[in-house]
Amino acid sequence: STPTTMPKEGKRKTTTTRTTAAATSKRGSDAKRPKKGAATSKFTKGHKGYAKKPFKATDGNGPKTIKSNSGKTMPANHKEQRALKEERKKHTNPNYELIKELKTLWEKAREKKIKTKERMPLIQQMVDAAKGKMKDIIFQHDSARIIQCMIRYCSVKMRNEIFEELKDHILDLCKSKYSRHIVPKLLQYGSRQQRDHIITSFYGHVRKLIRQRIANEILSTAYVDYSTSKQRSAIVKEFYGPQFAVFQTDDVMTLEEFVDKHEDKRSYVVKHIQQTIKPLLEKGLIRHEIVHRVLLDFVRIADEESVNELIESTKELLVEMVHTRDGSAFALEVLKHTNTKTRKVIMRSFKPFVTKMCTDQYGMIAIMAALEVVDDTVLLNKTIIQEMMGNLFDLAQDTNGRKTLLHIVRPRNTKYFYPQIIQKLKTLDGNKYSKKDSAVRQAEVLKHSRDHLLNLVSEHAHALCCAGEEALLVGEILSACAEGEGFDNALSAVVTASIDGDEPLFDHPSGHRMLKKIIETEAEAASTAAFTHALIGAIEEEDSVVERMVATNRGCFVLVSVLECTAVGKERRVSVSKRVLETVSDDDDVSAGKKLLLKIATALRDGKELPKQVKNIKKQAQDKEEEVEEEEEEEEIKEEEEQEEEQQEKVVMTRAQRRRSARK
Repeated sequence: STPTTMPKEGKRKTTTTRTTAAATSKRGSDAKRPKKGAATSKFTKGHKGYAKKPFKATDGNGPKTIKSNSGKTMPANHKEQRALKEERKKHTNPNYELIKELKTLWEKAREKKIKTKERMPLIQQMVDAAKGKMKDIIFQHDSARIIQCMIRYCSVKMRNEIFEELKDHILDLCKSKYSRHIVPKLLQYGSRQQRDHIITSFYGHVRKLIRQRIANEILSTAYVDYSTSKQRSAIVKEFYGPQFAVFQTDDVMTLEEFVDKHEDKRSYVVKHIQQTIKPLLEKGLIRHEIVHRVLLDFVRIADEESVNELIESTKELLVEMVHTRDGSAFALEVLKHTNTKTRKVIMRSFKPFVTKMCTDQYGMIAIMAALEVVDDTVLLNKTIIQEMMGNLFDLAQDTNGRKTLLHIVRPRNTKYFYPQIIQKLKTLDGNKYSKKDSAVRQAEVLKHSRDHLLNLVSEHAHALCCAGEEALLVGEILSACAEGEGFDNALSAVVTASIDGDEPLFDHPSGHRMLKKIIETEAEAASTAAFTHALIGAIEEEDSVVERMVATNRGCFVLVSVLECTAVGKERRVSVSKRVLETVSDDDDVSAGKKLLLKIATALRDGKELPKQVKNIKKQAQDKEEEVEEEEEEEEIKEEEEQEEEQQEKVVMTRAQRRRSARK
């Protein structure tokens, strides 16, 4: 017993509580009590209401039933509940048995590891079972997936049968939440005629479909990936008004050609496009490529006042358009027709997404345009250049990002940029809002970027020079930024990577070509040849450098480029040639590069002119070198393939076979 005290009317009274045998038996080890904190319900042991209120039959002789939360009477047995649920589905869905049969086949056919011979009979059974009833089941979530599987794996004949049943319901499929995925499957695996039928079914409904959240994705996929230029023009035609559709002829395809031919229709078309585009901009449907095409055509035909109104409503949304071809072209038109104040707003909207834009195929063109148009280079430095310089190494390794860096160093260079890109940038020339001379603007942009670019070379010299296209960027940075302490550090880093380390650049497939390119560029430009002088200085300091370079065919070609560089001076070239002749002996195996090197070194030592056939010999030697490299690459590829085959065979081998092979 446990004594407890309870105060009552000023007196203290002691009471005792006793535990009876019955109470002890209830809390004994026979009764399983729930853990502390565990959730209990009236259907689980441990709850106070458990077993005190047993289920009772409410319908007399029938099975035991319970009431659900909604108040409906249902069987207490789970098996009977499932049977009742299945009966209700049969009653509400007349195709329930068909879908159930298709699901059973679909579970087997959709497995990725199943062979084609085993899958095709299952797909055939599914097509035969659903034939004539596909239009009734396509709008259900489970059967829509089954139809997608059938379209993906079926034969051409089966796919034609499926398409014949669905071709009259394309628009309804695009608007449905579940069946919308069937249309992309038909576009992906269907024939050209089937794709044309799907795209033509959009005609006359584009303006409605583009406003719907589900349908506009299907419309965008069809427009971008599967439609021809003629079909794209037909899709966009709805935004230009009925007069464009009436007066358009086969020889007039674009809106500009139409307006030039029918000048009296210009104001009507401009007004109709404004009325059509305004609700789309208000609804936020700005990322659609069809909208970008319409905006671009509008800017090219509209008057200045209408263009300014459109720019005012889209100046902060350009960053959401530059990922497409027409969106990027529209951004260039906006930058061309805007004043300094509006350009400042656009640059600030670009700032958080500069790195992403630089690595995009079309976004990089908008960045290049901004660097060529905006006169306020301080603003450019804060919004664009600093964001680029913060991710320099990532940009240098990306194909598109590297082009934006090359545009800072060598703008509009035909060696690095396609003619189409240069032509787009040339359209920005002569705009009335850019007052500063282009050469001055480019020099200021390079000044803001110089230190960062040189630091990139000094920190990642070997990694960049060992890659093909990145090595070209290093060469252009060294030739364009030949000033200051940063240049000396970058130059010494490249020279050190050229001759030192386990894998020096003079013996690397891409590195030695980069070295030759820099030396040849310095010779052609008649510059101070800073890199060639630094490389010769490193060669003269250590005798082992010449020995290691002469020992390799690629190193010999680098020395040939050094000896041919007239910008260095004859005395230094003669000293290098003497070292080469002292190192090379007649007993050595003469390779193509070494043979050419001996001829040039001998001519320089004797004070003679270089052989007239040096260029031809050099070309032949380089061709042989490329052939050798190709053979080496082919051998490496074969070795890798053989290793992969061996690994696959090892995986297939059983445990007993492995033991036998180990014993052998």
